[in-house]
Order: sequence, then structure tokens, then C-alpha cells
Amino acid sequence: MQLTWLTKSLISMLCFAPFFICLGAAKKNYNINPELAFLLYLFAVSIGLFIYSYSNSVFKNLHLDSKTIIAMLVLFLAGLIMGTMANVFMAQATVEAPNPGLPPAIVNSFSIIVFLGSFLAFKLFPGFFPEANFTITKIIGIAVAIAGLTLMGI
Repeated sequence: MQLTWLTKSLISMLCFAPFFICLGAAKKNYNINPELAFLLYLFAVSIGLFIYSYSNSVFKNLHLDSKTIIAMLVLFLAGLIMGTMANVFMAQATVEAPNPGLPPAIVNSFSIIVFLGSFLAFKLFPGFFPEANFTITKIIGIAVAIAGLTLMGI
């Protein structure tokens, strides 16, 4: 059975939620600080992704020419720098917020930036970036999401 992108997104959402729900309890009851909790979680995710990638032949069609190696290095450095910053700040914010659901909701609104940025990137560099679907319905959805973020910040 082939899952749709929406089904995969919903399953992903359900898989992320328990970790964030338990983050504050780990700090309160076991003195596990959020950075350590994220480290353990992401280490386990890395192992799981490697096992998944290896078992699904993700590496099979990878051609390691110089351009591919540079692209992989850029992705690695982005994860090292930006990913570390994002996860440390989100870990700290999750246990400091009045509700542990607020920081992930705000952080995951990065999809607004990705949605608009991918459209702009395709328009500026159509030979490099894949086409991004951009309709009036989706624009309204982005506006509603921005309004929701504004309400959460009040």
C-alpha cells in the first residue's frame, strides 16, 4: 500500500507528539535537562534513519562525484550548525513555555517560510529547484496559519 504525502505527514505528527509531551516530565521528575533529552532522541533517530536507509537501498544509486560530495557537505554543515541551534533552542523553550505544545507549534510553522521560499526559489532558479504548487487556497491557509501564530503569541 502506497501512503499519500498527507497520510505520511499525519503519521509523522503522531510520532513526534509523545516526545514533546514527555519532555517537561523528564525534567521535572528525573532532572533530565531538555538538551540531553534531545540528544538521546536525535541519536536514536540517527540510528533508525541509518538502518532504514541501508535496508531500503537509499545509498545504492548515489554517485559520489565532486558536486554530490559538496552538496552532501553543505547539508551536513547545515545540520551541524542550524540543526543544533534549532534543537537546543526548541528543547529549552519546550520546558520553559506555559504549555509544551507552543514551541513546537511555533517552530513547525517554518513550513510557512518553506512554502513561500520554495515558490520564490523555483521562480528565481527554475532549472535548479523543483516546481512548487502555489494556489489561492494554499495562500489562504498560510494567512490562517500566520493569524494562528499571532494569537498564540498573545
